[in-house]
Amino acid sequence: MARKDIKGPISDSTLNNTNHNFKELYDDIRDTSGKINKVEKDINYRMDNFIDETSDAAFGKVVDSAKLDWDTMVEKHSDLPSDAKKGTTIGVKEDGLVYRYNGTDWIVLYEINLNPISEVDSRLSSKLSGTDAFLTKESMVNRRTRKPIITWVDDDGMEGVYTKLKPLAEEYGIPFTSALITKYLENPKSTTMTIEQILELKELGFEFVSHTHNHDPNHRPTAMSEVELHEDFSKSVDLMNKYGFNSRCLVIPFSYSGWDQRVGRISKEYFDYVIGTGATGPSQDDSGEANIPPLNNYYIRRTTIERGSDVVKRQIDKAVEENGWVIVISHVDNTGSHDWWDESVAREVIEYAQNKGVEFVTTEEGINRFGNIAQYGASRPYMDIEDEVRQGRGTVIDADGVVHSYDMGRYRILPKNSINVDDGAEVFPNNTISSCEITRNNAGDYPRGRSGVLWTYKGSEGAYHYQNYVTTRDKRYFSRFWDNNNSKWSDWVLESPIQSLDTNGMTSSDDPTVGLTNRITYTYIDSTNIDGFPENKRGWLINQALLSSSVYQYYHVADSFNVYKRNFNSGSFSEWRLVEGDLAAINLGIGEAKLQTPPSYFEEGISVFYMPGNIQDEDKPNGDTGLVTTYKSASSGHDRCYQEFKSYGKEDKFIRYATSGSAWSSWKKFVLESI
Repeated sequence: MARKDIKGPISDSTLNNTNHNFKELYDDIRDTSGKINKVEKDINYRMDNFIDETSDAAFGKVVDSAKLDWDTMVEKHSDLPSDAKKGTTIGVKEDGLVYRYNGTDWIVLYEINLNPISEVDSRLSSKLSGTDAFLTKESMVNRRTRKPIITWVDDDGMEGVYTKLKPLAEEYGIPFTSALITKYLENPKSTTMTIEQILELKELGFEFVSHTHNHDPNHRPTAMSEVELHEDFSKSVDLMNKYGFNSRCLVIPFSYSGWDQRVGRISKEYFDYVIGTGATGPSQDDSGEANIPPLNNYYIRRTTIERGSDVVKRQIDKAVEENGWVIVISHVDNTGSHDWWDESVAREVIEYAQNKGVEFVTTEEGINRFGNIAQYGASRPYMDIEDEVRQGRGTVIDADGVVHSYDMGRYRILPKNSINVDDGAEVFPNNTISSCEITRNNAGDYPRGRSGVLWTYKGSEGAYHYQNYVTTRDKRYFSRFWDNNNSKWSDWVLESPIQSLDTNGMTSSDDPTVGLTNRITYTYIDSTNIDGFPENKRGWLINQALLSSSVYQYYHVADSFNVYKRNFNSGSFSEWRLVEGDLAAINLGIGEAKLQTPPSYFEEGISVFYMPGNIQDEDKPNGDTGLVTTYKSASSGHDRCYQEFKSYGKEDKFIRYATSGSAWSSWKKFVLESI
């Protein structure tokens, strides 16, 4: 439509043209406005989609991060990566803004309150880290390395923990553990710590564990009903969790009187490990010893400092020697205890441990390093690990990965001294082999009363049950079998002391007593090992060490009648001497026998020995030096044995005969005639 020309003067025609032009202009404006509106709507639609898409992406990113890895959030704007992909959306904690990377720059999308997300991120990261650490320690994969550590656990949560132990913790840089009576957490007494003090100590590295909720000396855990025990443990765990304390650990109150199998069984439902208050036995000073695997995770022993520093120092020494864990018990404000507290005693123990290189740790760190990898099977827990395994029929895999069990596996290493000599075959599962170390103090009823290793072989029925006992030092080997008729073990029998070693089982210079006492051993010496043996020839070596006071060796030369002998005294050998040859004569050498030696000493056949002048023997004829020859018949009877004495450098010769197995007649001189 064309615009109309408007010319004067004004007339109906010019007015119509004017109206026409205004209408056309209005229509164009309306059309343009519609187009603008359409564009605007399109822009708005696209912008809405853009914002929605961007918001969804950002939200999706946050949600995905929460699910997968909150590390995508950064602390500061300068932490935003320079090599991000286009469209990457990241929140910055410092300014609370969400940024989107457009391929060149980081553009602010919107502002959001990231504090709750940051808090969740922090807690989630901490929880995941703790869970990972827990699973690492508690998994069946053994990643632990033992070294000596010490944990100081003070009971009852008294104010002295804050006033007495806090300064020591700050000065020495060590953690303490406080066992809290949880009913006082939110309603403290005048003598207990306030929650503010407890939280302050937590920030310093103190550990807080449960000491039960009620801790009533007039109604101890052993006197509580099962319902009361469940209620007590449940309340205590809830409060420990509420304040972020260690809810995995329970410290039993009231020494032995606070624990029995029922308390132990129920405690398993709420706690991962239990520390006993009782500090008695089995050390020489009647105090709890340093903990060496295997532990009982549900009654871990402590060592009392309330009897003086020397008691603890002895156990620190044991921990250093055996890579153990010392847990100290104390009541710094003397509750339920005698008046013992002296800061100098505490300092002495702390400095002694640190000078020995013993690390102070919390109970949680200690159980992570020393706790059993697995402990199960005992429906009624026992205080001592030996009883837990034996009487409770439990199975323990200790921190070193060693299995202790009566019911698991075909070969079992049982706890030391856990088997009594009179224990019947019923103690052992069928079709198993068990070994148990018996120490000297517990070996009184075992063979010879000596320490050793008891091996029990139990088959499918009684005819296949037997035991071997091998003594520790002298390696004596005893055996007995199961007597089905009388349902008991037979008497111990010493197995044959004669043993055969492998070829070249000894060399000519080997100490004949090392590992070979109380036995006779045979070994064949071949041509590769003849150095130092008689005639440098192969043969049989017989090592006779039945008595430590009379050790000697025979060497039978191969393909020969020659037999040599030597003695072993004061750690060294004599020279080899030929004692038997083709003539069946035995050369006893110099000083092997005397004229007072009884007839029963000599072997059958001919024996020769020399009496030197420096040996005083009242039976020497004329006091002469000479050669003695003994003749002994193979038939029995002393009347078939006599001796001749030939003086050295003379023609004098004497004779006597045996009057019994222990006596000789007097000497008679031969009468010689000249030829």
